[in-house]
Amino acid sequence: MLVVFLFGLVMLTLADRWLFHAMRVEDRAWLEGRDWYQFLRTAGYLPTWLVVGAAIIAHDLTRRDPWPLRRGTLVMLAPVLGGGLAELLKVLVPRQRPINNGAADGDYVWGTPFEALRGVGNHGLASSHAAVAFAAAFMLARLYPGAGMILVPLAAGCAVTRLLTGAHFATDVFVGAGAGYIAAALLAGLVRTPRRT
Repeated sequence: MLVVFLFGLVMLTLADRWLFHAMRVEDRAWLEGRDWYQFLRTAGYLPTWLVVGAAIIAHDLTRRDPWPLRRGTLVMLAPVLGGGLAELLKVLVPRQRPINNGAADGDYVWGTPFEALRGVGNHGLASSHAAVAFAAAFMLARLYPGAGMILVPLAAGCAVTRLLTGAHFATDVFVGAGAGYIAAALLAGLVRTPRRT
C-alpha cells in the first residue's frame, strides 16, 4: 500500500503544475454558486460528519445495540483525526497553497517547519477538507460494507472542488486522502462487532 501511495505521490508531483492550470476555474464566484459544488464541498466540512455520527448514535440507542455509542462515535472521530493529521502536516511540511503565495499561481513555495504555529504563511499540504471527507468515507465503508461505493466518490468529489478553486494542488488532496485513510485505519480496531452472549 505504501509503494502505491508513494508512486501516486510522485506521479501527481510531476503533474501538479499542469493539473493546477488545467482544472482551476477562474470565475470562483460562479463556481461557488453552483449547488453541486456546495454539495461536494460539504463532504469536507467536519460538522457534516458530526451530525451523521449523532444520527447513527440516536439510531443505535433506539435499537438497543450492545455498543450504542460505538459506530456513531467512530464516524465522528475518524474525520476529526483525519483533519487533525492534515493540520499537523501543514505545520511540518510548510508548502504554500498554489494561489496567493507570493509567487506565480501554480508555483511551489516553501516555508520553514512550524511557521504555521506563528501564523506565518498559507499552507496547503495536506488538504484538511479532503482528509475529513476521506476519513469519514473510509470509516463508514468499514462500518457499513457497500457504503464506500457511494461515499468514496463523494469524498473524491470534495477533493476535486479544492482543485477547481485553485485552493490546493493535486498532491495536497492526495496526501489529505491518505491522512483520511490512515485515520480510519487507526480506528479500525474499534470497528469489530463484539460477540453476543
